[in-house]
Amino acid sequence: MIDLVKNEINEQLELNCGGDGLSEISFWLGTFQHVIENDKITDTTVALAASMGNSAWRFITEKYVEQLQRKNIFDRAATFLLALGRVEDAVRSYNSANQHKEALVLARLRLDPEHKLIEETLRLLSERMFATGNRIGGCKALIPLGEIEEAAKQLVKSPRFEAWIGAVELLLSEEKQDENIYKIIGNLLHTMLTLDWTDKIEAFVAKKDEALKFIFLQK
Repeated sequence: MIDLVKNEINEQLELNCGGDGLSEISFWLGTFQHVIENDKITDTTVALAASMGNSAWRFITEKYVEQLQRKNIFDRAATFLLALGRVEDAVRSYNSANQHKEALVLARLRLDPEHKLIEETLRLLSERMFATGNRIGGCKALIPLGEIEEAAKQLVKSPRFEAWIGAVELLLSEEKQDENIYKIIGNLLHTMLTLDWTDKIEAFVAKKDEALKFIFLQK
């Protein structure tokens, strides 16, 4: 009978059949060796392994993660890493899949607020956003890092008035309002005057405090 089952497993492998059937047949023998060796682990394999005890389940799940990563299915691997309690590795796996938003949400939910992976993920998200032309998204990732000036520089690369005003607003939100910050704001506002946005700029400045009006009038 055992030989019969083994022959069936070999036929499944030769026909390159899906892993679910192979997992079920292997389960009869009480081993998933053939499934593991041939990269045929599936969700079904992991589910069946649970009946063999926690150690067997963890072993199979870890092998499944390795298989998924070899096939560059990092987002799927992250799910099973999380099931194993390997949160940091799950965050890194999402980052490897360029799913930085998911990585960031997971990191903020499950890791210490000061954990280095949060900063690392924010930087990766920012780079990804800028690379795909999403300046707003990139700037939103820079702000929690305290890189307000860099975010403002990125915004003014846009030809849109709203982006430039957004840059000014970012700089105004900076906690450390020093001479350098006001100089940058002043330069931005007066550069905008050359772009035929005079009425909009004057309306914006009129709503702000006296310090900003003074900067504007000094130029």
